[in-house]
Amino acid sequence: NLNHCGIQSFQTFLWVANSMPNLESLCMASSDLSDMEQYPPLEDQHFQHLRVLDCSDCRLSSWTNQVKSYFGQLPVLEQLSLDDNPISSIPSLQGSFPSLRSLQLAGTAIANWSDLDGINAISVQSLRFKNTPITATLGQGEIRFLCIARIPGLLYLNGSVVSTKERVEAERRYVTMVAQLVVKLEQRIANGEQSSSSSSNNDNKSFVEEQTNQLLAEHLQYPVLLEKHRDLVLPTALTMGNGVNADGTSLVSTVCNVTISSMAASS
Repeated sequence: NLNHCGIQSFQTFLWVANSMPNLESLCMASSDLSDMEQYPPLEDQHFQHLRVLDCSDCRLSSWTNQVKSYFGQLPVLEQLSLDDNPISSIPSLQGSFPSLRSLQLAGTAIANWSDLDGINAISVQSLRFKNTPITATLGQGEIRFLCIARIPGLLYLNGSVVSTKERVEAERRYVTMVAQLVVKLEQRIANGEQSSSSSSNNDNKSFVEEQTNQLLAEHLQYPVLLEKHRDLVLPTALTMGNGVNADGTSLVSTVCNVTISSMAASS
């Protein structure tokens, strides 16, 4: 355990790798490893048995150039803590971290939900994610359902078990939320809003397609979950990926409001 030992260079990390190649757990929290790109990547003989790595608060800022390049090929690494590092996005993890199951990203600089989508390329089962720009304005319930819906393999989130019931409810809530966003987009178009340069129906159609594609690009799990939960009793859940109903009619023409009133005497 080398946490809070005043380590000022990635060179120390390499020294540990060379001196203790059979190490199974390494904690270097609150070190300065920001110079790691000045050193060559780990070699094949380094840390072949390392299962736990804690690099919290180590001034790491790039997932691609630092985290993935130097740690991504560790063959049996199961737990990786990157809390309190200024990492702003996670591109695809495909081809890296073959054994990673637990990832900690609390206190990072992630500001968009789409910046988490790269996690889905591997089988992360446990995630710690809070105290980030994207969670700062959300309640715990919102953070939880969005993480669960967007990351299908999660079994634990912020230390709590994700039950089957909670996953179903989170996915259905997510489908409804995104479908409503599509409806609002169509309503804006129906009310005459279009791009400032649009002057024809073709231009307006292109604008609609561009806006819809942008929305769906921010919600990659939506088409998958929409197919999974097509039984949702909401017209918006019957939409296809292009923002229209299965029969080709407009979403706007099929949306209805439902008011539920309690029959209890005190109501």
